[in-house]
Amino acid sequence: MTIKETAEMLLSMDKVEILTHHYPDGDTLGCAYALCLAFQQLGRQAKVTLTSEAAPKFDYLKNGVIMQDFEPE
Repeated sequence: MTIKETAEMLLSMDKVEILTHHYPDGDTLGCAYALCLAFQQLGRQAKVTLTSEAAPKFDYLKNGVIMQDFEPE
């Protein structure tokens, strides 16, 4: 897929679940929550699902992100 095709596919989604790898670090969480916030600001439902617990020191990365509960597409 090209970058344009990827962007078009992502922008066509209304309910997005963003997954992380086990024991996510700050880079992973920062990217996941930033992408989630971007989707939410575009009026989409989006959430980050962690496959394992993240260190509490990264909680600030959730600032501005609305915790939503829905069935992803």
